[in-house]
Amino acid sequence: MPITYMTKEGYKKKMEEIAYLESVKRPEISRAIAEARDKGDLSENSEYDAAKEAQGLLEMKISQLKDLVASCRIIDESRWNIPSWPTARPISATRKSVRRPPSPRASSGTSSARLWKSRFPPDS
Repeated sequence: MPITYMTKEGYKKKMEEIAYLESVKRPEISRAIAEARDKGDLSENSEYDAAKEAQGLLEMKISQLKDLVASCRIIDESRWNIPSWPTARPISATRKSVRRPPSPRASSGTSSARLWKSRFPPDS
């Protein structure tokens, strides 16, 4: 299983989820299986089949979470030097001057149009 990096809070949340699934959901599904089993013939009992399928899915999820926690590495956030909020610079400090071609209204004989064409030849 690949290594997963998580914070202490993330690790704690995963452990709480595992504990919840094992202590609350697992007994609920076991009770549902017992109730369905008490209703009689298991070969035609769709409630029993649904409860068994839910139990299988729950056990798979618990297993995946335990594997994830077993192969994780805890990251020490105090060693990061990342600010919690990005710093903003004024727009004027980041804006660069942009050269624009002369307006289409300017005739081709004007000096600005000729200057533009001489400095920026058309791409071929």
